[in-house]
Amino acid sequence: MNNKITNILPKVSRVVYSQNKNESRQKVLCLYKRFLRKIPNIIELYANLPLTYNAYRNKIREEFTKNKSVSDIRAIDMLIHRGENDLADLLNLWKQGCHVMNYFKYTENPKPKDFMGKFLSGSTSSIQ
Repeated sequence: MNNKITNILPKVSRVVYSQNKNESRQKVLCLYKRFLRKIPNIIELYANLPLTYNAYRNKIREEFTKNKSVSDIRAIDMLIHRGENDLADLLNLWKQGCHVMNYFKYTENPKPKDFMGKFLSGSTSSIQ
């Protein structure tokens, strides 16, 4: 009896929503357009944040291009699901202003200043 249960569970947990890459691409583009259409609503809901339409648009584009190299359909579907949840959280005010501002942190990695940091990062231009 335990064998029947364990054989069913893995099949249930492996749900793939997209059948092929074209379908997942269409879903990604649909989610991207939905995010862009909802920017005015987000600005209105989070009016106390010092962010403009262009800042939101650039951040949305950055987040989508960051995952551009993902090619596994299941991973793309998971990212789509996560994006839909984030959009719903924003529009339902389940995220507060500080959660929104976490997306706008400075994302570039600072350059190491000490010798060991430069050595470990492979930057040998300043090592003499």
